[in-house]
Amino acid sequence: MNNKKVIIASCHETVRQLLQKGLNDFCRIGDAEMCCNEYELYEMLGAYDETLIFVDKYFFGYVMDHKIRELKFRHKERTLCFCETEECSVNFGIRVHELGADGFIAHIENSEHIRDELRNALAGKCTFPEEVSSRLKNKNCLDRKYFSDVTKREEEIGCLLGVGFSQKQIKFELGLSEKTVSTHVCYLNQKIGHKDDMDYIILNNQSFSHRKQIFGRTI
Repeated sequence: MNNKKVIIASCHETVRQLLQKGLNDFCRIGDAEMCCNEYELYEMLGAYDETLIFVDKYFFGYVMDHKIRELKFRHKERTLCFCETEECSVNFGIRVHELGADGFIAHIENSEHIRDELRNALAGKCTFPEEVSSRLKNKNCLDRKYFSDVTKREEEIGCLLGVGFSQKQIKFELGLSEKTVSTHVCYLNQKIGHKDDMDYIILNNQSFSHRKQIFGRTI
């Protein structure tokens, strides 16, 4: 693995710092590349044949399906491992597994845990948390509504939540029933691995950054 490049693709400062510290302390890798959006990532990928990418759950924004599939299709020698602090968001883990991610590391704030997981990833042995793997063993019992890609309506609702709208305000803003809004929020929370409302704010910022890169202006 020493001939492979390591990239930390993260828009979350805590995740970047924890991964950088873990790689430096436990794997003697102090020169991992850093990027905050997918355009910087693609520029970096052009320079290397084999790359291990550690990515946070916010990096690709709300809608990840085509982005991850394109990345895996265009760059077949790239290993993609998602990371997050605290416990694993199971449906989010299932979601990225089904999109072709190679692994998922939870609890990156736990130094002993991240030591072992980073070493495994560098050795080409990326894995998913046990709670994700056990659910995947019985796919017939999985409900795709909780881990399919985020719909346009769900993204719209997430953006409104991220700027401080309540579900009641969203109901009036979008002309939906309270039950419909609640159902969308329930599905969305599972898909993005929601832990607190800061998730919406960070995802909004990342989605805004993505659009700004496309159009070159504020939209």
